[in-house]
This record gives sequence, C-alpha cells and structure tokens, in this order.
Amino acid sequence: MNHLKVLRAECGLSQRELAERSGLPLKTVWNVENSRTRPTARTLLALAIGLDCTVDEVLEAVSRRYEMI
Repeated sequence: MNHLKVLRAECGLSQRELAERSGLPLKTVWNVENSRTRPTARTLLALAIGLDCTVDEVLEAVSRRYEMI
C-alpha cells in the first residue's frame, strides 16, 4: 500500500493538485509517491504544506512506503 498516496487521497487531491499546492514539480510528487527517490527535507516540508498536515505525517507515510520495499 502506498501510504503517501492514501494521505493525498484523503485530502482529495490528485498528484497534479498536490504539486501545484506544494510548489513542487509533478515529477517530484510522482517520484516520491512511487519510491523512485527519497524526499529531501525541503520536499517533505513542501508536501506537508500541500497536504495541510505535519512533516511528521508525511515522513511517516514515506517511511512506511520504503519499509515495504
């Protein structure tokens, strides 16, 4: 299960909408969500802002994704 995707869906956002709200390129959102790259601190903060949640919540979602690989 992709926990970042679940977190994004709970906010009712598409990847494109999250990218726009967070100020990140769509490709970055896709790469993080699909475990193609580990997010930097800046990216985690931007995602948290875009998702209107804490950095800890985003970090937990991303970390859980990497634990499954």
